[in-house]
Amino acid sequence: MAAANASRAAGANRIAIGVRVAGIDVSGLTREEAAERVRDWARQQYQQPVTLIAPQSGRTWNIPLYEAGGRFETNAAVEKAFAIGKDDGFFERVWMANRPRNVDVTPEFRFNTAPLDKCLAKIAAEVHVAPKNARAKMGEGGVLVVTQPERKGVKLDVEATKAALLAEGEEALRDGQTAKLVVTEEMPKVTSEMLGEVSTLLGSYSTSYGASSASRRHNIEKAAGFIDGKLLGPGEVFSYNEALGPRLRRLGWMDAPTYQDGQVVPGPGGGICQASTTLYNAVLRANLKIVERRNHSMPVHYVPAGCDATVDYGNIDFRFENSTSGPVYVMARAAGGKLTFNLYGVPEALPPGKVDVVTSARRATRSGFAVTTWRVITNADGTTTRELLGTSSYRPLNSGARAAAPRRPAAPRRATAAAAPASGTATPAAAPAAAAAAAVSPV
Repeated sequence: MAAANASRAAGANRIAIGVRVAGIDVSGLTREEAAERVRDWARQQYQQPVTLIAPQSGRTWNIPLYEAGGRFETNAAVEKAFAIGKDDGFFERVWMANRPRNVDVTPEFRFNTAPLDKCLAKIAAEVHVAPKNARAKMGEGGVLVVTQPERKGVKLDVEATKAALLAEGEEALRDGQTAKLVVTEEMPKVTSEMLGEVSTLLGSYSTSYGASSASRRHNIEKAAGFIDGKLLGPGEVFSYNEALGPRLRRLGWMDAPTYQDGQVVPGPGGGICQASTTLYNAVLRANLKIVERRNHSMPVHYVPAGCDATVDYGNIDFRFENSTSGPVYVMARAAGGKLTFNLYGVPEALPPGKVDVVTSARRATRSGFAVTTWRVITNADGTTTRELLGTSSYRPLNSGARAAAPRRPAAPRRATAAAAPASGTATPAAAPAAAAAAAVSPV
């Protein structure tokens, strides 16, 4: 009797005869022993590949099932196997004591798409081929000549690829799965056809630099060369700092006057703010959206106060958006002491009326003076539209001050652009003069 009780006690802690989990015989095993065997099986299953194939090249990506997000509920399967026969009555237990149950428990399969999304994002980066815009140069008579046609890009349609992979349901992935990548063409923002329509002068502005030193003239002409021929697709944002890059002596920028801490200080790239300012005024007259603009800490001689746009690499940028429905071409000319920017676009992008930039009278401030600037469009019917561009604050320029000794270029600083006005159409013209003075402005 004692032996029978001991046998029954042992059976109570072990899995019944003839029970399998995922085809693995776990008869007579304890929970822990069975769980280890089933986990070994799952580890092998997790190496089954989820295979994705590129439709044209045939390149394959094999993602292990575990990395793709597949999981087997092994513990629950073992518990289910362990429970078989435990609730049988006395006579049933005696009858089935040495008879196999012939039960195979299938572990439940679960699939979490979040890991798959990460895998697809990595593949998308490898597959992606960026489109290339058509390129052109300005020919005679203000007509663009296409120098390079556009090229379509390729990108992965992540959602469509995931849908193809899961087309037969998540359960179909338990032994791995194969599907083709779904790729789509990515169109360039500027095509040759679009460039054929760019024939209208949207805005123009000129300033004089003939009285500047040779080094300052060099910097202005170098800056104009970087910008000449820029093409912006609809919605594209132009960054002055990105176009020119860092202003370093080893990159060919010469020392010329800059504003720093209320002083006129020689520094590499001095004079390029005249190029950013001239471009800013052309952009205003083309009625394009100003994204970022800051005034100098002190007034400049080549435009009225409130109409300048300073830059400082890594700190202050001048940016504008092509807010038209077609491409915008930027032409820069710097010769004979005259700097001109012309912006060309499609006829529909022409401003609805005459564009003027209007400034208020100077108002005295604690540290100098301030002016407010508007863009005013006079429509054909005589009505006007006024857009507040912002208020610019300046320290007074001491014309008798001597330039300080040259300084090493300041390390790039990240500045927070001033908040946009309620209309969302422009960045306010300036921070307070005391804050602006900390920047190095290549006047």
